[in-house]
Amino acid sequence: MNKPRQRSYSNHYIESQRRDRLSRPRQHHYNDAQYGQAVSDYSEAIRLKPDYAEAYDDRGDAYGKLGRNLEAAKDHKKAKELKGR
Repeated sequence: MNKPRQRSYSNHYIESQRRDRLSRPRQHHYNDAQYGQAVSDYSEAIRLKPDYAEAYDDRGDAYGKLGRNLEAAKDHKKAKELKGR
């Protein structure tokens, strides 16, 4: 009889690799001043992993570049809360 599989290190590694893959295109959009697309990409990363503090921080930066200061402030506050856990 097989025992239920425990979450292994490899699952954690796969999840971190997925986040890294998602991060690269977002950073590319941010660096190319495609801030609207960057906001969309960071939002998708947050949808997939709601406690992803760096995505909130980066989306806040992109919002700031778009002049959407209220949203920027909210995202930076959320990132700070998540990093303080």
